[in-house]
Amino acid sequence: MKILGLILAAGFSSRMGDFKPLLLFENKTFIINIIEKLNSCCDRIFIVVGFNKDSLIQNVNGELEPQLRNKIILIENTHYSEGMFSSIQAGLHEMDTYLADDDYVILHLIDQPHIPLYVYEKLVEVANRERSEIIIPSYNMKAGHPIVFSKKIVEQVLASSVTSNLKKIIQQNKDSIHYLNVDNEQIIQDVDTQKDKEEFLS
Repeated sequence: MKILGLILAAGFSSRMGDFKPLLLFENKTFIINIIEKLNSCCDRIFIVVGFNKDSLIQNVNGELEPQLRNKIILIENTHYSEGMFSSIQAGLHEMDTYLADDDYVILHLIDQPHIPLYVYEKLVEVANRERSEIIIPSYNMKAGHPIVFSKKIVEQVLASSVTSNLKKIIQQNKDSIHYLNVDNEQIIQDVDTQKDKEEFLS
């Protein structure tokens, strides 16, 4: 079984007012924080880029050691203005040839650089043990991120219209979800605005 990471970093960051992938958390950019955590559990890491892609690529290439850079595949979503689901589909389309039937994808939003490493480890542990189609961390009965899902779900996403969304596909597979209870509210904290940044990352 392989675990492949997928980071969504193609959007405008319009609510933040600054380009989120290159904001700093603990003296590293959001994108570098997330890559380094996914590196602990992922065989390869795919990053979907779009808006301001050149600056993001420059940061990734400049900050990472060659061994880690070799694990990364950059995917350009030229239709990123169509929304997040278009980036999910672009990423999974590229990843599909790397996925065997028993492999999993960890889908990671760019606005959560602060999730503790142990959350990733627990998600992978559940994937290995339970073989559930979808694994979602939860805090106080609230679903969070990152989400882990199987190749079966990948195929459903790729077969869907770009006007669909991941939430709808997850709901269609609600009987196949394993909720992992996590005693850490950071999994439900999205850093979307300057206020969020001050509140969650201070």
